[in-house]
Amino acid sequence: MVLSREKLSETLPLKSLLAQYNVVVPKAIVRELEKLAKGESIKAKNARTALEIARNYKIIDEEGGGNVDDIVLEVARKRSAAVATLDAELIANLKAIDIPVITLQKNRLAGLDDA
Repeated sequence: MVLSREKLSETLPLKSLLAQYNVVVPKAIVRELEKLAKGESIKAKNARTALEIARNYKIIDEEGGGNVDDIVLEVARKRSAAVATLDAELIANLKAIDIPVITLQKNRLAGLDDA
């Protein structure tokens, strides 16, 4: 991920900010990031950074099926979990069913009440 030309890993001490959470990453997310990470586009570079971050956490088998967003929604619902994402459409879908969201605003983590 790139925020204001600075890599996320350089602007946020992400591990320490997320230390209070039990972070899990569905395998579907890893597979999607691996597909997106191919090439040299900015999107591919961002996906490689996100993949590096994701691999620092527990990767779990999917709970449910469908597209990646559906899997994220189902995992969050079953685990009564918050979701960390930058995806605006996913954020809207999560808010619609009252799942807490952790996202970035101005290079800092923000909760649902801040977003």
